[in-house]
Amino acid sequence: MNKKLFSWLLRLTVSALLIGYFVFTMAEKYGGVGAAWSRFVRVFTSAEPTWLLAALGGMVAGYTLLSLRWKVLLAAQDHEAPYFHLFRIYIMSTFFNTFLPSTIGGDALRVVQSRKDSSRGAMSLMVVLLERLSGFAALVLIAAVAILADGPLRSPRNRLISLIILGVIVLAAVGAVLCHPGPSSRWLPRLKRILPDRIGSPIQAGVESLWVYYRRPGSLGLCLAISVVFQFNMVVYYWFIARALGRQPDFKGFVVSVTIMIFLLMTVPAINGLGVRTAGFRTLMRFPAPFALAAEFVDLGFRFLLAMAGAVLFLVYRRPDTSRRR
Repeated sequence: MNKKLFSWLLRLTVSALLIGYFVFTMAEKYGGVGAAWSRFVRVFTSAEPTWLLAALGGMVAGYTLLSLRWKVLLAAQDHEAPYFHLFRIYIMSTFFNTFLPSTIGGDALRVVQSRKDSSRGAMSLMVVLLERLSGFAALVLIAAVAILADGPLRSPRNRLISLIILGVIVLAAVGAVLCHPGPSSRWLPRLKRILPDRIGSPIQAGVESLWVYYRRPGSLGLCLAISVVFQFNMVVYYWFIARALGRQPDFKGFVVSVTIMIFLLMTVPAINGLGVRTAGFRTLMRFPAPFALAAEFVDLGFRFLLAMAGAVLFLVYRRPDTSRRR
């Protein structure tokens, strides 16, 4: 079976099973699918518009932060891209993230657009990868602060999360050492001799493109700071959705739960996270099933809205003349 087809079927199966499970449990609790549907519609349509607008504003603010982070990393590579050009590309990428069965379609668009602007393929790819990694690192930092505030040994869940955070920190330290210009200048040529040139050369070019951040650590620090603000913004975004649906969870515990849910959205194979959010709201935040499902579809509604804006931009936007390429 084709790998792409298998991946798509796997994601579709996971999403269908998760959503199906919650629909089934709601039908059991409320006396049938019709009653469960009525309960879901009642919760969904009673969402408070003020909180919904706040959540939508938070989502848009998140993309302004992501565009700034991208610009900072490109600037460190001596590629000065106009901010609003990057912002438009990010909004366009939401269409591909939403309507393709994976979350990397938007990343691929950004890599392609950046390569067109800079004529540096390896750098464009590694910058997008570094963006992803910095977002994950920020997620770990926020979870670590929340766990420390809540007590790292207070519960089995906190102890497990503490161990995971410690493991991630160790892996990040090892990766940072290996990619440093000193060690990597020794192991990269050896690796290139072992691998076919079509594989070894891109790996070498990619790792070497990261060396600039060791010479300009301020850019990497600013990137991480923006990622922390962005991830905390996502916590607030989901908080606004919860408030819109009439839920008032404890914010400290909510921070930990949302960071876990975002991590699951990044790792669990599902169609655009469909079902994973419902599971997160239900099991991590203890929302009743109709509220968890409503929160899922409020989030998806916002994403579809931005995806439509991204589709329009993709159709009408013309890339500026980048005469300042370097």
